[in-house]
Amino acid sequence: LQGQTEQLHRVNKDLDDINETMNFTDRTLRGMESVFGSVANFFSKGKKAPTKEQVAAQRKEEQARDERARQQQQQKDTKASARSGNARNNPPPASYGQPRTALDARVQEHMKQQDEDLDRISDLIGGLKNMGKDMNHELDKQGKIIDEVSDKTDGLQGRISNSNRRIRKML
Repeated sequence: LQGQTEQLHRVNKDLDDINETMNFTDRTLRGMESVFGSVANFFSKGKKAPTKEQVAAQRKEEQARDERARQQQQQKDTKASARSGNARNNPPPASYGQPRTALDARVQEHMKQQDEDLDRISDLIGGLKNMGKDMNHELDKQGKIIDEVSDKTDGLQGRISNSNRRIRKML
């Protein structure tokens, strides 16, 4: 999942690069369409796309924030599991006292083995729970990136169609 997230970040960065290229293309087309377009280009500053350093800094900040959130969740899970673990590590009930017969001894040994097995199963389930939470966190992060990529793609698609129309009109 982390590899997919990195790939989505790269796609998002590529869309930012395409947006910068479209800004340059729009300015060039405006200059080619008329003399007044060249004058407008001279006086307009236009929106500047964020620099690669700004995008990288923002991405690092988001990753650090996500990592802190993940660590906090793991700490909460560890505390919760420690509380439930303390309950499991309590001494056996009084009924586990001295066996009266050989049958009682076997029953007690069997119950002790079942308790140990249940403890191991509980630990495994706790591990699966943590894995599920990590996967959920990563998928939520990917969902946000996909939404952003989708919005950027929709905006760029309209701009590209408009530029193509303007170029056909000039030809």
